Amino acid sequence: MSTLNMPGHRNAAFEEAREMLRCRWVLHNLQPEAQPDIAWPVSPRAKKLLSKTSGS
Repeated sequence: MSTLNMPGHRNAAFEEAREMLRCRWVLHNLQPEAQPDIAWPVSPRAKKLLSKTSGS
């Protein structure tokens, strides 16, 4: 691989990581009731919200 192609590969890897983090952020910020429906682990914040609303 030539050194001229390396910045492009780094940029592609950065964009891929950025997109993955963006997707995780979106999934993490779903409504707590929807997270288990798509098999996404419920966040600790969502667990607290669910326990407050369920009256437990």
